[in-house]
Amino acid sequence: NKHKQDMDAVYEELDKKLYETNFITLEELVSKLARGVVKLAQVIGVFPGARMDDGTDEELDIDVELLNWEDCCINMVPRVEKMWRQQS
Repeated sequence: NKHKQDMDAVYEELDKKLYETNFITLEELVSKLARGVVKLAQVIGVFPGARMDDGTDEELDIDVELLNWEDCCINMVPRVEKMWRQQS
C-alpha cells in the first residue's frame, strides 16, 4: 500500500503542476488580449490615455505593453462608452 500512496502523491503533484502551468498560460493569453483590446481602442480613439493629476485634461500616452491585464480592464467599459458618446 506504500507504493500506492507514493504513486498517488506523484499524481497529485503532477496534477498541481499541470494546473499551475495551464493557469499561467491562460493568464498570459488574457493579458495579451486585454492589452491588444486597449491598444485598438486607443488607436480608434474610444479609449483615452491616463489623466494627469494636476487638474488639467492633459492625457498621458500610455505604453500598453507595460500594463498588466487588470490595469487594462479597470473601468474599460464606462470609459469606452463615454468616449463613444462624445464622438457620436
